[in-house]
Amino acid sequence: MSAVSKKYIAAALISFIPLSAVIIDNFILYRKDWRNESIIQYEVIFWLVRVVLSPLVVWYTLMSWTKLNRFIRLTVLQLTGLILFLAMHWLLSFGIHRFLFVTPPNRIWNLSKTIFRDSFLLNLLVYLVTVLILYVWEYFSKNEESDKHANDLRKSLARSQLNVLRNQLNTHFLFNTLHNISSQIMQEQKYEANDMLIKLSDLLRFSLKESNEQFVPVYKEVELTRLYLELQQNRYKERLDYTIECPESLNDFLIPPFILQPFLENAIKYAIEPYAGQGKICVQIEKINETISLKVADFGGQPFEIINFEEGIGLKNTRERLNQLYGSKFKIEVYPSSPGGKGVTFVIHLPLRSHSDAGN
Repeated sequence: MSAVSKKYIAAALISFIPLSAVIIDNFILYRKDWRNESIIQYEVIFWLVRVVLSPLVVWYTLMSWTKLNRFIRLTVLQLTGLILFLAMHWLLSFGIHRFLFVTPPNRIWNLSKTIFRDSFLLNLLVYLVTVLILYVWEYFSKNEESDKHANDLRKSLARSQLNVLRNQLNTHFLFNTLHNISSQIMQEQKYEANDMLIKLSDLLRFSLKESNEQFVPVYKEVELTRLYLELQQNRYKERLDYTIECPESLNDFLIPPFILQPFLENAIKYAIEPYAGQGKICVQIEKINETISLKVADFGGQPFEIINFEEGIGLKNTRERLNQLYGSKFKIEVYPSSPGGKGVTFVIHLPLRSHSDAGN
């Protein structure tokens, strides 16, 4: 509903203020005898005239709008409006009694005094209440608009921050991979370098296609993960062994894209790169109650207690990214992969999110 429509509705509702005023005036204050036909005629005319004038009061107040802190201007404008309202009410009421009901000329002066006497205080009350309602309503409307605007700005900022964090992750991964390819070229491993370039192009094409999405289906993240690990396997050969486990029933649930890549990168750094022997990385995705659990476990020889988890840009940005997306509704667990305290297992617990939740 537009703001103009709301104001017209307000004018219609405020038009009933005079009816309340008539009831207060006659039943509560003066307790007039409504069985008297002339009194009914007299009061109904007053009420109808006020109903006709109330939308004009609304229009005048909105057209001559001024802020509450501009007291002098506000006072002058509303005093002018009040005088116009009183004068128009008197003229219309007088004209109806004089010409429609043909009041005798010898009663004109008495009629004028009676109309002014009986309508002044009530008209003053009607005008002030109408203006007060409009100012209160406009105040809350402007606050609501300000809150909505602030909320939109917060959402826009959150989206921008998420994009920055995601781009940092992708850039970090890209530079590492290009460095690996460069190393292979320098070592004249052209076939391996070419294979890595092909897989990197597939990965980048895939990620660019999803660049505007905050969430992707699980099966897409699994494909991204597989491409990433294949790229790393091209570099480390038999030194890297990996498995990916994900039931098909989870394929269509939504998770952030590239959410596993920083944890995989950490596993490569501490479980594969420092050792000549084979290291293993296991990726497991499963549903636990109302959460989806993403596990990345490495079984390298690096003691758990000496690993510095704070120095990695990717891990830090991932926490910030998840905080932007889920607030306090996510959880990351970190613990040794083996009873001997070696290797690292990361488990990310995220709320289940389906396509029906995508707009929330």
